[in-house]
Amino acid sequence: MWESYPLATWVPKNFPKDKRYGFFPAGSVGWIASNEPFLKNSSAITYLKLRASYGLAGNDLVGGNRFMFQQLYPYTAAYYVGTANTQVFGLAEGAAANTDLSWEKQKTVNVGVELTLAKRLDVSLDVFQNNRYDILVAPNRTVPQFTGITLPLLNQGKATNKGFEATIRYSSPSAAQFQYFVETSAWYAQNKIVYNAEAIRQFDYQYTTGQPIGQPFGLEALGLFNDQADIAASPRQIFAPVQPGDVKYKDQNGDGVIDQNDTRAIGKTSVPTLTVTLHSKFQYRGFDLEFLFQGVTGRTAYFGGSYFQAFQNNGQVGPIALDRWTPATAATATYPRLSASNNLNNYQYSSFWQRDGSFIKLRSLELGYTFPGQLAEKIKLTNARIFLNGTNLFSLDHLKGYMDPEVGSGYPPLRTVSAGIRLQF
Repeated sequence: MWESYPLATWVPKNFPKDKRYGFFPAGSVGWIASNEPFLKNSSAITYLKLRASYGLAGNDLVGGNRFMFQQLYPYTAAYYVGTANTQVFGLAEGAAANTDLSWEKQKTVNVGVELTLAKRLDVSLDVFQNNRYDILVAPNRTVPQFTGITLPLLNQGKATNKGFEATIRYSSPSAAQFQYFVETSAWYAQNKIVYNAEAIRQFDYQYTTGQPIGQPFGLEALGLFNDQADIAASPRQIFAPVQPGDVKYKDQNGDGVIDQNDTRAIGKTSVPTLTVTLHSKFQYRGFDLEFLFQGVTGRTAYFGGSYFQAFQNNGQVGPIALDRWTPATAATATYPRLSASNNLNNYQYSSFWQRDGSFIKLRSLELGYTFPGQLAEKIKLTNARIFLNGTNLFSLDHLKGYMDPEVGSGYPPLRTVSAGIRLQF
């Protein structure tokens, strides 16, 4: 089997005239091996399909402003003349034009298999890799700042994303009185910045190249200062005078000073790399039970904002501060000392406020009963069913203090419980 897709697309005015057409071929092949003579009569392998696809896709929504391929001179600049500092407006050179502005592109390869064993066990597996390139980025590494111009965005960025999707489903025999299925699915994806033309850094640990897209950077926290002796023996932290109970940070470059040169990749992004679900349904006579669990891992949650930062910016204090540092709780405290004024040291973006964002949720649960057909017919119905269901009933996580494992503060997903009856005349 062969499938094909549109090859060319046209986008008006986003790109120069010679770049407005894109050629993006793609295709897929599939082979149902279970139709072949050597498997056609097999009772063990009742279905087997192998498939693969490869294609090139284009994205015209590349970001930035329109007409970036033209050199513009906006009437926005201002300078001052005379002893009165009179402001005079005029024309100024805008960002340098990118006359080669083009599509963002992605090469995608996918290999998959579908398998059914003994008509009861279904397996599906797909492995994929996406290679994105010609992403618009600022050429801070390839064009020096001493040129004195506003740098244009160039199609220089590259990124990859690879992973798999898998589903396994086991079902009861079709003629069995007790009907059921158990299905589990997993999705894994990990992306990485291959090249983004970032400026040369003084320290290798501050590069975003090689990191996931959206990787957080901040200070690495070592805990809380125990006493004045601990402060005296530690590198100097420049953000504010520190006291016992304040957050202590790691000196990454060994210069004896904690500053922005000590920020590095900390934690993971907020997007999970692995998602797993468990979906099942059981039916016996008129009773049925169905549920869906979802679990995610490979993500980091951050405790930031007024809900977690007590008294900052004249804010309130949340329950998380109950575990604050005091001389009496120095050995067990998990929250810095309280300060009525803004504390520029403790609330730096750091690993101290990061948490494992993994969780397991019961997304939905439904219990029902369908009345026997004879009973329904006596009251002039073709079908009658009562049910009780709920959504977001509970979760297991490591996020004490979060409103919900998916929402740090604000309005969390609703937990609902409802009952009803469904009648069909």
